[in-house]
Amino acid sequence: MHIVLQMIGLACTLLFFSACSINKKFISLVKSKQIGFISDGSYVLQDPPPGKARIYVFRDNSRIGSYVGYTLRIEYEPKLDSKGRPNYDNYQDSLGYMAVGKTFFADIWAGHLVALMTKTEAMSYLIFTPMEGQIYCIQGNMKNGWTMPRPNIVFVNKTTCEEAWIDYYKSENIDFQNQWRKTYNERGDRILIEPPFEVLDSYNLHN
Repeated sequence: MHIVLQMIGLACTLLFFSACSINKKFISLVKSKQIGFISDGSYVLQDPPPGKARIYVFRDNSRIGSYVGYTLRIEYEPKLDSKGRPNYDNYQDSLGYMAVGKTFFADIWAGHLVALMTKTEAMSYLIFTPMEGQIYCIQGNMKNGWTMPRPNIVFVNKTTCEEAWIDYYKSENIDFQNQWRKTYNERGDRILIEPPFEVLDSYNLHN
């Protein structure tokens, strides 16, 4: 009986940690090239301007943590710790606010390693190299944590992205994100205008 209780306890513990686990991923250059795509006639998605990659972002309608929103931050050429993790406080731009049912997109400089980061109780991040002219799509949700829900961000494919943007892409989303960025700017937070690195000839940004 004691062994059975131990096994049940272990199973519950594993299930709990599985539910709490969030995405923390370093994506190789080869994989970065594979997960990007182009609009190719899409009536929902559009390609980025020259020299940039475009990030489409949406938050699903899951009830878990529906009352909590979180910011998506970016650090170009991130300074990683000894375990390969970025620092949420070391960022150059805040791309948008991930609230339930909200969407946004952001054009970022291509050809440089970047870290996309979100955080509440714990941090979820994606480290990859965006390619010029490519689209990348991120889905956000929340997972249960110890004291509060934790953000979770993952890359999704073009089909999933288009379906989400058909459902979520409304004028109120644009108004919501514009107001969020205006508020952020007035608070003195970081809204990036110029590239935070020296522009290389091989990545001529057509300026």
